[in-house]
Amino acid sequence: MSYAWHHTLVWLALVGMVAGCGSQTFPQSVASSTTEPPPTVAAMFSAWPTNTPVLETSARATAVLDTASGQPTSARTNLPEVVIYADALSTGWALDQSSKLTYDLQSRDVVDQGRYVLKATTKDGVGTLYFTLQQGAHTTFRRNKVLGLRFRLSGGNSAIPNDAILVTVVGSNRQPYWVPNDTSVKLDGRVTTDEPLFSETRLYFLNINHTIQPKTWVDVFLWLDDRQYDPNYTYVTGFYLKTDHLDRFYLDNIALITTR
Repeated sequence: MSYAWHHTLVWLALVGMVAGCGSQTFPQSVASSTTEPPPTVAAMFSAWPTNTPVLETSARATAVLDTASGQPTSARTNLPEVVIYADALSTGWALDQSSKLTYDLQSRDVVDQGRYVLKATTKDGVGTLYFTLQQGAHTTFRRNKVLGLRFRLSGGNSAIPNDAILVTVVGSNRQPYWVPNDTSVKLDGRVTTDEPLFSETRLYFLNINHTIQPKTWVDVFLWLDDRQYDPNYTYVTGFYLKTDHLDRFYLDNIALITTR
């Protein structure tokens, strides 16, 4: 074999080896890259919840909004009620625990749906109108049978800002009627004594989203199951409306909403 021919064979062999190495290297590199996860697929993106919690439906869902006033009105026809005031205070109820105000059970200033309304006049804009169930009352109210409180509210010739009145329902674990200094209800974990035991709810938390205009009546509903910070108790024994900057207000058609 001549030297030139031998040199040509060696050169072809070297070229083939280089080509063979190249044909093996690049496919391996591509294959290895496809085994890595895409950058957007990670544990934090793969654990989204698949279910949406469903709130339990309660009896208050039967209340619907009146299209004219925007206030819930049909609840008083769909659910039983026990009247506390309608032209007169019902037997077994008293207002003698009210403070810093006077009241008139037969006011005709701004008559609503009957002959009279209840007028409360504060002293210096501060006062509490307190309804209490008396010992010997024919009807008592177990908490698990009471859904809420309803009343109609007006400022007469004046407006009522939606932060001007607080509403509170009170109860007892010992007696089915109101007694002074009742300490039977406790709030677990409570460390302060200067705050009210039963939560005081302003109107803007009761779907009164605007100032109540003069000579206007609105329905106010307070649903007891919505009062998340109240203690547990056995009997509903009273309720009150408190104001800290209102000269007067009027009430009518006050009732406790109950179960069937």
